[in-house]
Amino acid sequence: MSRNITSFFLCSLLLCVCAFAQDAFAPGSEPSGFRDKQWGDPLSAFAAMNLKESVPGELTLKKIYSESIPSDMPKSLSERSYRSESDFLQIDGVNVDEINYIFHNDKFSGVLIYGRGEETFVQLKKVCLAKYGTAAMSDSSGPIGGYFWQGKKARAELLMAVGGVVILSVASTQ
Repeated sequence: MSRNITSFFLCSLLLCVCAFAQDAFAPGSEPSGFRDKQWGDPLSAFAAMNLKESVPGELTLKKIYSESIPSDMPKSLSERSYRSESDFLQIDGVNVDEINYIFHNDKFSGVLIYGRGEETFVQLKKVCLAKYGTAAMSDSSGPIGGYFWQGKKARAELLMAVGGVVILSVASTQ
């Protein structure tokens, strides 16, 4: 009887460890920034990119709905989103609609990358799995599903939202 209880406890513990380990980045793959910029870099380090303040997802939504996005959307006092008109809109060979750089108190804290369609989602999923390792299913997954990776200093999430909007978020957790 005690052997069965011990076996049950060890199997339960192993399942818990495996469940929590799946959402971690593969060793050495946790992002410390995006492209040549690091989390915490000041907004001034992005001057050469000619960043313009933006509403995340605005360009993608306009392409899907052919409507304008309200200009009176509320803005956070400490968090701002910017995009560059001259940005290279590819992630490891996958075309995307826009890349928004997120700053918290004028320090680089993440990117929101938007695309459209199931093919873009599948391609970005392959890129992320190759780059970050095995993923966990996201709680905020859309109709096709979502995936996330959680590390000590960063988190990444890929999901497909309503209307076929694909969102890849990579951000600092600090």
